[in-house]
Amino acid sequence: MVLVKATESLDELESLVVPLFSLVENRGVTAPSWPDHPYPPELCRKRAYCVPVKDVRWLSIGFPIPDERIYYKSGPTHYVSHLLGHEGAGSLLAALKARGWCNNLMGGTRTDARGFGFCGVQMDLTEEGMEHVDDIIKLMFQYFDMVKDEGPQRWIWEELRDLMAMEFRFKDTQEPLSFVAGYVHSLQEFPMEDTLSAYYLLSEWRPELVERLLERLTPAHMRVGIVAKVFENKCTETEPWYGTKYLQEDIEPEKIQDWQNAGRCDDLHLPLPNEFIPCRMELEQIEDPAAAAGLTPSIIKDSPLMRAWFKQDNEFQLPKAFVTFDFISPLTYSEPATCGLTAVWVLMLRDSLQQFTYAAELGGLSWIVDSTCSGISVSDHRRPRNVTLI
Repeated sequence: MVLVKATESLDELESLVVPLFSLVENRGVTAPSWPDHPYPPELCRKRAYCVPVKDVRWLSIGFPIPDERIYYKSGPTHYVSHLLGHEGAGSLLAALKARGWCNNLMGGTRTDARGFGFCGVQMDLTEEGMEHVDDIIKLMFQYFDMVKDEGPQRWIWEELRDLMAMEFRFKDTQEPLSFVAGYVHSLQEFPMEDTLSAYYLLSEWRPELVERLLERLTPAHMRVGIVAKVFENKCTETEPWYGTKYLQEDIEPEKIQDWQNAGRCDDLHLPLPNEFIPCRMELEQIEDPAAAAGLTPSIIKDSPLMRAWFKQDNEFQLPKAFVTFDFISPLTYSEPATCGLTAVWVLMLRDSLQQFTYAAELGGLSWIVDSTCSGISVSDHRRPRNVTLI
């Protein structure tokens, strides 16, 4: 496959490229595929311990799954990844954080090669979380049981469809080299007419594919990895490439049975409808063309409490808004102690707002709150529909 991105016309590009590649023989070779997963059932139900170089604590739980890319128009992996990695109220991460076992979690699916992939969850562990690894795994299966009991929800899929379509429609221009390097692989996996949109546009609601994928997420089909310094004495094996110490063992049958019957947990539920999804993308009319054509923003409010500037875009014509709030106080940087306390307060603010802001981020908002020499700064860019909600 050859992919070229340039400013020349198609005829000019053809005249440049064809002479360079016309002598390459088409041998009709079929790309290899590996439908037999490298982790068959006998290699599941395993627990591996690993000693890291840094003082970190990680828990990784994986499930072998087939290659689901042929269902790109319905996106069952998008649906499952959305729920596993959700950070809002009722999510697995919210329940783990409430118990003090975890601070960050990543969940989703990936395709490792043509024919097979993995679905899994990876999280950092607090010191207390290290004492509750089995409880964490049980809580994860309680989340799976809840999702299975509730069944595939069309409204969740429709939210994903709308969010991904919005992302595709207003996607920023990619750097040319990364663009061609990425999409030349897509040409080998998807029809040419769908190459650019295959990972973004959903058009077929097929709940049975979601159910089939969820049925693979069972204790009998999982592998567990735990990374921590505390396993220095426990790990008796050394892998030959990097000299990493590790130990692999079978998971006890009674634990498999306990997780198999995990049941439900009242803390866990499906995400709520996302109120931050824009429903209107029309651009506002420019009220003052002369001001919009200027290079600097205008002051639209000036009072002892607040000063506000505004400039309406008249060049890019995209439904995006960029907003910065500077909360000024000399106390935040008056001495080293207050500077440190301000930084800690900002970290606590980010953490306390995570469940709320996650839905906003899904809806197209990207925000940063940080401490500055003059106070606190909050910056974000978003779809204009979201301004009043924030």
